[in-house]
Amino acid sequence: MFPLLRQLGYFSIALAFLLATGCSGGKQKKANVSGTVNLDGKPLPRGKIVFHGEKGVKAEGQIEDGKFTVEKAPVGDKIKVTVENRYLLQGNDRLRGIRTSIKQFEGFIASGKAPPDVAEQLAAAKEEEKQLVEDGKKYVQISDSYAEVEKTPLIMSISGGEIDPIELKKGK
Repeated sequence: MFPLLRQLGYFSIALAFLLATGCSGGKQKKANVSGTVNLDGKPLPRGKIVFHGEKGVKAEGQIEDGKFTVEKAPVGDKIKVTVENRYLLQGNDRLRGIRTSIKQFEGFIASGKAPPDVAEQLAAAKEEEKQLVEDGKKYVQISDSYAEVEKTPLIMSISGGEIDPIELKKGK
């Protein structure tokens, strides 16, 4: 009978531990958030927005023509917000590679020795080229501080739904 009581005691201790740690209310609340990001009063053409909550909880979304929607964003009184768009510049290296691939695909097709899927690959490469060119046109410089969670001046009270416009300033 003692082994049964001992097991019951271990079970009770484990259950108490789980209840104490699991019910501490430490979970970050989340909600869907939408809004606009402006740069010097005009919609930011393209970028990424990230809401940073407690204990590393974060959620991100894409900015297109100044508008964004982020699902399951952390909510609270001191949510840090980062905005960045430098990745749009990284497309320049990719663009050079895509253009090289396009020339190779066109060469295969012209030679008459192209594998069957080269025409599909060529079409996909041309579509990616078009997208990268458009992305490059949408880049505008914003201050690097907006992209770094430790330096961002954007600290907001977020409760979900439509939020006030986020105003950025140009800078280096």
